[in-house]
Amino acid sequence: MKEPPPERRLVLGFALALAFLAISGALSFWNARQLVATSELLSHTHRHIVVQEELLARLTEAETGLFGFVLSGDETFLEPYLRATNLVGRLLTELRDLTQDSPVQLSRLAQLEPLIANRLQFIRHRIEVRRQEGMDAAAEWVRKGEGKQTMDAIRRLLGDMTVEEQNLLTEREQISKARAKRTLLVDVAFGGSSLALLAAVFFLLFRENAARQQSERRFRAIFNQTFELVGLLTPQGRLLEANDTALDFVKAKRSEVVDRPFWETPWWSHSRAAQDKLKAAIAEASEGKFVRYEAELPRPDGSMATFDFSLKPVRDVDQQVVLLIPEGREITERKAAERALQQAQEDLEKRVVERTAALANANEALQTEIEDHKHSVIALRDSDQRLRAIFNTAVEGIITIDERGRIETLNSSAERIFGYSAAEIIGKNVSCLMPSPYRDEHDRYIDDYLRTGRPKIIGIGREVVGRRKDGTIFPVDLAVSEVRLADRRIFTGFVRDITERKRAEEKLAELARTLAEKNKELETIVYVASHDLRSPLVNIQGFTKELSRACDKVRSLLSEGSGAAAPSGLTELLAEELPESMSYIQAGVTKMDALLSGFLRFSRLGRAALNIQRLDMSAMLASIGQAMEFQIQQAQASLKLNPLPDCRGDATQINQVFSNLIDNALKYRDPRRPCVIAVSGRAEGGRSTYAVQDNGIGIAREHQAKIFEIFHRLNPSLNEGEGLGLTIAQRVLERQEGKVWVESEPGQGSTFFVSLPAA
Repeated sequence: MKEPPPERRLVLGFALALAFLAISGALSFWNARQLVATSELLSHTHRHIVVQEELLARLTEAETGLFGFVLSGDETFLEPYLRATNLVGRLLTELRDLTQDSPVQLSRLAQLEPLIANRLQFIRHRIEVRRQEGMDAAAEWVRKGEGKQTMDAIRRLLGDMTVEEQNLLTEREQISKARAKRTLLVDVAFGGSSLALLAAVFFLLFRENAARQQSERRFRAIFNQTFELVGLLTPQGRLLEANDTALDFVKAKRSEVVDRPFWETPWWSHSRAAQDKLKAAIAEASEGKFVRYEAELPRPDGSMATFDFSLKPVRDVDQQVVLLIPEGREITERKAAERALQQAQEDLEKRVVERTAALANANEALQTEIEDHKHSVIALRDSDQRLRAIFNTAVEGIITIDERGRIETLNSSAERIFGYSAAEIIGKNVSCLMPSPYRDEHDRYIDDYLRTGRPKIIGIGREVVGRRKDGTIFPVDLAVSEVRLADRRIFTGFVRDITERKRAEEKLAELARTLAEKNKELETIVYVASHDLRSPLVNIQGFTKELSRACDKVRSLLSEGSGAAAPSGLTELLAEELPESMSYIQAGVTKMDALLSGFLRFSRLGRAALNIQRLDMSAMLASIGQAMEFQIQQAQASLKLNPLPDCRGDATQINQVFSNLIDNALKYRDPRRPCVIAVSGRAEGGRSTYAVQDNGIGIAREHQAKIFEIFHRLNPSLNEGEGLGLTIAQRVLERQEGKVWVESEPGQGSTFFVSLPAA
């Protein structure tokens, strides 16, 4: 039978490749839709857990508000209870909507709702007892511990619901990961088949250059499939080539960056300092030196990634530097699992479009190569030289094996990692680089893959263990790719020694465990300070009042007596010494209670949820001025508000910061002149900076660094307070990417500056 002409075989090859691409796109789209559905279920489960935690937090706040009100009688302590009362109904409604798909959770919710209503009714009753009968009666109810069983039942039900949702979350995450893995395998299989057909067409057209084309495809595959960013430069810094990984990182086309100075390409154009450092590194490498440093490169979304960047010189036979090879390996910490899953979904949707564009580009490139056939020999020779230079100078170990597992090539890095020279290892089975039991299983893995086509490690990066020539076992990162040639296929392994990284990870894990233990100890201390230490204070305060009433009764009995003279010194003792001693005791109890309250409030800052939003600071400061109008008038002061730029932050906490700064300006005013407070602001460099300026007594230089320390007070004898205001302000701003500092001169006044992200 007559063989069809090359043109028909070429058309047939393209048709088959497009058919494979269409099937790949359809399967990828179907899998992407399944991933989207799974992601929605994960989001639903996450929201369910968040609502349960918020409901428990609101009930706990109501309990805290009750204790504060019972002890102090201050109505402001009821704010958490009122806030919880307003939110509990909405949270229960949302929880009911979220549990419609689970009869078990609905049953628990039906038990939970009357318990919550009962607990809130219990708190309302205790508040009324405190208002009508006083602290002693209310404290007696609290000490009895009534309602604790109800609250324990609420916590138990919410805990059971959370465990149920967490189990469901784990199950759905496993389903999502399995679907993502299946999508990737289908995409790689069909894409690889299409590219193989195009390679076959290309082979038919250039049979006379078969040897060089085989070498070109082998090293091009290594060049483009490596996980590192790799390129080629002239000694003067002009970019000659960049691999697909580098181009994909900045979403640029090869034609947009080739033949341009390397420092003017998208990888470096974000920073003048980065460009200057790169120029200096290129100058040093062009003199024959190996240059390596860490560089920050921008992603297309504007975020920055950290890379281990290096420049390696390539010399000719005369030892002259003829090429520079830039390499970059990303060393940014891996993202959290949920974020990685979401990013994988977006990448899968983009990959369908990118695959289509890649095949179209390959078709155009093939037509161009046909037209430029006369120049192909020179181009192939030049490309072969470049790729061999990259192969032999890459930081990663690169090993290629045939279908029987025998080593064909390995680069210098692989020789260094495993301790073998190329002459010692080429031709041997690659299993000699593996310890048992992996060595015994390797050949079976290859046979299974060649027979079934189902890959276990092909196209997937993972951590394994290797074996050096001296028998040392060590951890490595391994990525295996497959390249189909005209009459056979080869497998390329990219190996990196991660011994130091594993040691660092173990040390980091140990530090994390230590930190968790310390945090647990701190929580225990806070609990003791906020509960156990309050009980004796309440007793001291109560018995002080009882002692005062007893003294009043003794004085009354003495005054109603028959005229007999009181014992010597008793009248003076009852009139002066005992009341003075009791006033000192009462003042000490009040001070200790305030310090414990402040300590508890400070410890809760790190757990408070933030609601970051755009803030109208002019309106906020006007509202603060109205709320503090009485204090300002009492101090015979004036508050001047200039137009203020907007910023981003938590409205409640930022309001607390500025209220505290204005209150401090009133406390530390200079009695020799009218108090004037001015608030101004400016926006520049992505930040909004505000200044609260006063003409008070000022702060000495040696005290300026200490005023932000916990419980530090500038003048304890003249002003009330706990010494927590500025400490809390600093902690609040640090959590919101802000900061606070002061500039002051004694006798002239102070200016407190607050910096926050601009809106």
